Amino acid sequence: METLGRVAVVGAGAVGLYYGGLLALGGAVREIAGVRFAEFLAPGLVMMAMAQNAFANSSSSLVIAKVQGNIVDSLMPPLSAGELTLGFALGGVA
Repeated sequence: METLGRVAVVGAGAVGLYYGGLLALGGAVREIAGVRFAEFLAPGLVMMAMAQNAFANSSSSLVIAKVQGNIVDSLMPPLSAGELTLGFALGGVA
């Protein structure tokens, strides 16, 4: 399974577990400002999964580059620490 497929499956599984667990605790019958709790919860869980995967992918890329010994390729260009950090952060979000 390719990386994008694994990320999607793991993300969907985590969101499903959170969603089911929170609804099982009695959230299915509550309302927040006239909106059912299940409908209120879903967008937040999707955004949480996206942010979590962006962070995990960026950090694992750095660790794997260090282990494989090709992090030197990232450190060789004449970029400041801030520019490298910005590049990795934007790469994780994109």
